[in-house]
Amino acid sequence: MTKKRNSVLKEVGPRLKRVRETMEYSQERMAALFGVTRSTYCRYEAGNAFPGASGLELLVSYFNVSPDWLMTGIGEMYLQEDEQSPANLQLEDLKPDVQGMVKVMKKMPLICFEVLSFYYAFKLDNPHVFQLEQACR
Repeated sequence: MTKKRNSVLKEVGPRLKRVRETMEYSQERMAALFGVTRSTYCRYEAGNAFPGASGLELLVSYFNVSPDWLMTGIGEMYLQEDEQSPANLQLEDLKPDVQGMVKVMKKMPLICFEVLSFYYAFKLDNPHVFQLEQACR
């Protein structure tokens, strides 16, 4: 595991714990929601493993956690109403290459982690690109 990826894992773990504690959930309850054992969930909080695409989807859809905050610690913990993804967005609405990537990411959490790590590193390094996106909305 590269040093940068390892440091991202170590940063995401405490944020997962913060979400859990804010919701006043036990590790057992979170593990059940994630569909993993308690020991696996503990590895997430310790920064030794990553929950993968389905775990991220759960955090965003069930807990309304901002993926930006989870991966980078920047911004608010929870999504604001205008930031939430449209409920009617379907996989079929995405470009074919993105559809393929999403399908692979759902099956392979490490690929998901790599893609998200790259995306959030790019986002941090190029804030002007995302400011333009916000201005176009």
